[in-house]
Amino acid sequence: MNTPILSLEAARQAKRDLEAAKLRAGHGGGDGPTDEDMEKRIAVLEKALEKIDGKLDAIVERGHTIDMRIETRLNPIEVRLASIDGKLDSKASAEKVGKIEGHISELPSKWFVGTTVFAVLFGASVLISAVLVYLEKLRALLGAH
Repeated sequence: MNTPILSLEAARQAKRDLEAAKLRAGHGGGDGPTDEDMEKRIAVLEKALEKIDGKLDAIVERGHTIDMRIETRLNPIEVRLASIDGKLDSKASAEKVGKIEGHISELPSKWFVGTTVFAVLFGASVLISAVLVYLEKLRALLGAH
């Protein structure tokens, strides 16, 4: 009887297959991925994540660039709007002050008011005195005394 002699490499491979079979049997007997498959999958996922990170970095950089462009364009507009607001506020207040000054200039002075009050009181007293004098004369004429 001739029994074939296994080569050293074939014996090692058989031993690995046996250990792998024992490992699978210890985990419920399912044919799950091997360590080598898992390493390949992890390597592929890491490469994909690196690509995604690179793309996200590019997107963020573009966003910053766009923000800077927008800010550069909007700053002069904001300055112009602020100056327009200031002008409108000053014009509105100048118009209000002008109207108030016009009304104030139309008011009589305190001297005019004082002399007018004095003249009215003096005129009223003269009128009352005249009425009293004529009333006495009228009574004397009518004989009602």
